[in-house]
Amino acid sequence: MKKLGCFLTAILALTLAGCDQTTSPDLPDDTTPAAQEVPAEIAQLLDEYRLLDENLPPTPDPGDPNDYPPSLTDTTWDVYAVTFLWGRLFNACVTDAAATVWDGTLSVNGVAVVYPALTIEFENSEDSLLPYTTPSSAGWGSRTATGDFDGISFLVFNKRGVVHIAEPRLTFETAPFTLSLSISQLDNFLAFYSIDGCNAVAVHSRRLKPPACVSGLIAGEWIRDSLSVHAGRMEGRWLDADGVPIGLYVGKFWRDDTSVYPGGKFEGSVSGYYTDQVIATFNGYWWYDDLSLCPQCGDGHGQFRGRVFYLNNPTDAHQEVGAMKGEFGWRDSFESVVYPMSGIWSYKCNASDISIDVE
Repeated sequence: MKKLGCFLTAILALTLAGCDQTTSPDLPDDTTPAAQEVPAEIAQLLDEYRLLDENLPPTPDPGDPNDYPPSLTDTTWDVYAVTFLWGRLFNACVTDAAATVWDGTLSVNGVAVVYPALTIEFENSEDSLLPYTTPSSAGWGSRTATGDFDGISFLVFNKRGVVHIAEPRLTFETAPFTLSLSISQLDNFLAFYSIDGCNAVAVHSRRLKPPACVSGLIAGEWIRDSLSVHAGRMEGRWLDADGVPIGLYVGKFWRDDTSVYPGGKFEGSVSGYYTDQVIATFNGYWWYDDLSLCPQCGDGHGQFRGRVFYLNNPTDAHQEVGAMKGEFGWRDSFESVVYPMSGIWSYKCNASDISIDVE
């Protein structure tokens, strides 16, 4: 816990971690206080206790299992930094007011891990984390008296690719206050709740961006069919970040009834630069953005966006490991069907040991 005098010197920046406004939360019942504008001093306090480095792996407690929590570089998870503060955030109580008990849990009703990465002003004699029991929930014991507050900064891992009947929810549950948020709200959330004349709760969350490790360039040709501007093939070189060829790519593009005009889909594969072994595949969407003839009929230039998959290891087959994007167009002549094609590709960190340079 921390006394109010110290707290008032601490405050204003979480807002600063990426929130522009208070997001209207999903309230569990009609008695839950409405979210209020976050006072500047509360925003600064939240910022003081936020998890500072998105690329810094959490330091597991010695009692945690070896695989808990997941690595921040494991891109099979969406990861959120979530900070809760609770207690006597304003000196509105009489000095002999009874302490408030904040024993509670933070949980997700899905395939998730809730990891208490940082306790905030916990005192050994009064506040503590409960022993680890299940990955999707964390519990604590806490009480605050006049001028005191506690809090926890969590890492919340939500498994990607899991099909749910309803979107999973993150629930903060204590006797004085309960709040339930959908996982999508955690992307960028900042709120303040006045509980009574003594107590308040502040919360901030943001989604951590998965770091891209290995990256490079794409250089080749986008070749449309002579009879159609919506179909053709592509080919070229897969380059490292310095422009050195490390692979060759080939693919095709088309437009069908499921495509959104004026664009379509593409797919292809990457082989080693010196062999024809297929070591990765990719797919995505393309569209024309040439407005020289009319807003939807120019075909002189376009863009593409896609995903990269790894095939070299049967256990990782069809696992998404990266992304690609770029452009094609501005031919040498209006009659030409060959468009210069260029772009970039990147692998996410959990695939950083993958090399496409198979010789």
